[in-house]
Amino acid sequence: MSLTPLSWHAKYPFSRRTLSHLREIGFKLEDVSSKDNPVVERALGRIDEAVERGVVEDRVEAGLVDAMSFLTAAAIVSWTNEPLLMRRYALAEAKRTGRILVREDLRDLISLASNTFGWTVKPAGRDMFPYEVAVHVRDYLRNAVSIRAPKWKLVNRLVDGGYVYVTKGEAARLLEVEVERLVAEMVSDFSAARMPEGFREVVEDVKTKFSEKRPYETAQPLGGVKVEAFPPCMKAMYSKLRAGAKLSHMERFSITAFLIGIGMKLEDIFKLFTSVSDFDERLTWYQIRHIAGQVGGGTKYSPPKCETLKTHGLCVQPDKLCGRIKHPISYYRIKVRGAERGG
Repeated sequence: MSLTPLSWHAKYPFSRRTLSHLREIGFKLEDVSSKDNPVVERALGRIDEAVERGVVEDRVEAGLVDAMSFLTAAAIVSWTNEPLLMRRYALAEAKRTGRILVREDLRDLISLASNTFGWTVKPAGRDMFPYEVAVHVRDYLRNAVSIRAPKWKLVNRLVDGGYVYVTKGEAARLLEVEVERLVAEMVSDFSAARMPEGFREVVEDVKTKFSEKRPYETAQPLGGVKVEAFPPCMKAMYSKLRAGAKLSHMERFSITAFLIGIGMKLEDIFKLFTSVSDFDERLTWYQIRHIAGQVGGGTKYSPPKCETLKTHGLCVQPDKLCGRIKHPISYYRIKVRGAERGG
């Protein structure tokens, strides 16, 4: 059975259908700019859930209040001017949507994909079991490219007549990527909007609370590792990691292997990754231990040589020392020895 309008608005507050309805009824942030307003209370709850749990809870029973709270939360997050919080909020809303979609009627999933995100998509048909959804290859590739697991590579998929066949759960995962991108754009759009005076205290409270819980600021113990001795390439990756930015697969491997190679504790490396917006606790810990040789085949991996880093476009702002070495760990050791000698 297809969703009632109120259920749809609560579940998919970012959808074209819901945003159009909110415009029609004249919803304005100025009208709810009070800490005690139910819409603001729910908006603050959404932000707390995003920070604390990494996913916004589903409150369909709240109806339009939940839809209004989504826009309100997006505005509050934007006005904090905290890039990491913005990314975390977008990801948490995306995960919320994915959880809903796997339980949703297939017609509603397809409706959301086509009407809000412009997908060319259709039911797969009974003869294509176990696949339930056929997604145009263009829409599939635009979203699957950011998912790292090998099964998402096009060569590992069933493709026929310009469509990629996926399960309902896989379609939901692809839509998560769309939602994260859309919410991030919406949050950015609010940054240029004038903040109603009534939100000033609310925004300051959120900034203060987030600064106290900022994951990468709790990840300080480096156990003797000297960041100032990092080669430029590793400094760049390390800075991205500390800022909560997404790293490519090669960047993740390189910085992890480098930190392991110079003696950083695995627990401290893990803490650094908690700031990344797509942080997955189980997968991250496994990958770190795998690179360290503690799981898998028992091989401890070394970071790529400078030549390999150049091939992948990860050699940035090389200095004079870079021209004399072939490996980032060699750079680090030379710098550390020089510092110890006072040179």
